[in-house]
Amino acid sequence: VIIFDESHAMQNAGGGKGERGDVAPSQQGRAGLRLQHALPNARVVYVSATGATTVHNLAYAQRLGLWGGDDFPFANRAEFVEAVENGGVAAMEVLARDLRALGLYTARSLSYDGVEYELVEHQLTPEQTRIYDAYAGAFAIIHNHLDAAMQAANITGDSGTLNRQAKSAARSAFESAKQRFFGHLLTSMK
Repeated sequence: VIIFDESHAMQNAGGGKGERGDVAPSQQGRAGLRLQHALPNARVVYVSATGATTVHNLAYAQRLGLWGGDDFPFANRAEFVEAVENGGVAAMEVLARDLRALGLYTARSLSYDGVEYELVEHQLTPEQTRIYDAYAGAFAIIHNHLDAAMQAANITGDSGTLNRQAKSAARSAFESAKQRFFGHLLTSMK
């Protein structure tokens, strides 16, 4: 028996298309597939609290019997992915329902009985607002100089973008860092 705990970590086993082009399969996902191929008679259990957010994330779960031969509904993973994508959310719901009915999928949920919460709004003090504004000003300066930094790094030039992937990655990294920073800043002020 092969048990993949936290199996969602193999979710990019098949690679695919991302917002910025082709996405290579993950090493962890490929290793999981190799193990399953090396032991064709083994029973496999996939354990994950996260499940799959997109149909591409099921590429590691070959043993569910969703594709792969005469007895399977789809000849290969690509046909399966295309059919479920075309069906949208409804197809994912039908898939989950059918897998549950066959005993191939179980979804557990925690009870919220007895859980109480109270929404508390924190009004920033004038000092906290001053601190926030100072950091916002610093990030605005960085933002205003980001294009010059990319030009100095030969990502952009006088003729336009020289490396679209690097430009996209730089902007994405900057925006992610900014969001994380301000999230932490606001949390620290509560």
